[in-house]
Amino acid sequence: MRMKRLERMAVLMCGAELQARGLEQKEPGILDREVAPGFTGQVNLPLRSGSWHRGEKFVEVTPVIGVLHQQTSRLVSDFLGIPAGAPARRSRGCVAIGLSEIMPGRPVIVRPEWTLPENADPGKTARQVADDVERYGFPYMEMLSSAPALLAELQVQPHRTLRRRAWRRDCYWVQA
Repeated sequence: MRMKRLERMAVLMCGAELQARGLEQKEPGILDREVAPGFTGQVNLPLRSGSWHRGEKFVEVTPVIGVLHQQTSRLVSDFLGIPAGAPARRSRGCVAIGLSEIMPGRPVIVRPEWTLPENADPGKTARQVADDVERYGFPYMEMLSSAPALLAELQVQPHRTLRRRAWRRDCYWVQA
C-alpha cells in the first residue's frame, strides 16, 4: 500500500472509530466533543511516516488530546487575527497534551500499538487508538472541563501542556 494512501486510511478509520464513540469530526484528523457548557474536548490525529532499517515503511498515529474554553478560544482567534470561519487547525487555542503522556507507564511519543506497517490492516490500529482515547483521553477532557481546573493545569503542569510545537502556540496566549 502506498504511504499516502495508508496515511489517509489511518486518519479516516481512526476518525470513524472516534465518531462512533461520540466525537464529531470537524475536518480530517480533528474531532471535537462538548465536555461541559463552554468547554470543548478535542482529539487531533497527527501522523508521522518513516521506514525501518529493513526498508519497511510505516505510519505512526500520535493522538493529541486538547481542551478549549470556547470564549477564550474566540478571544485568542480575535487577538491573532484569525477569521471566525477559519479551519479548526488555525482557530483553536487549547491546552493540549500527547495521549501517551497521560497514559500509565513511561511517556513516549508513540506507542507500538499505534504504529502501522505499510501492509497492515489500519482497522486494528484505529480501534486501539479509539480505545485509548476513550479510556485515557475522555477522562482528561472531563477533568479540565471547568475554568479553575483548566487554569490549574496551565499553572501546575506547564511542561506538559505547553510544548514548543508551533501548533500549540495559542496556549501561551491562554496562559497570559
